[in-house]
Amino acid sequence: MKEAGAKAVEVSKENVTKSVEEEQYLPWSEKAGGIQQTIFLEAGLDMYLKLYGVFHNKKKNQLLNEIIAEFKAKNPINL
Repeated sequence: MKEAGAKAVEVSKENVTKSVEEEQYLPWSEKAGGIQQTIFLEAGLDMYLKLYGVFHNKKKNQLLNEIIAEFKAKNPINL
């Protein structure tokens, strides 16, 4: 019984490793066939925002809008 369980774990680890290696990073908009993003993020930063959003129950665009609003509040533009 233990051998069968260990074998199943080994197979699933191999599948996970292969899928991670084969997956190529694409912005969300390209995956969905939508409009190209106007803010381009490095793959690591994009993933950080996604995970941060999941943790705080917010969408990535909502987080970006909050960051931009905070930046504009701290750095007003005088025209």
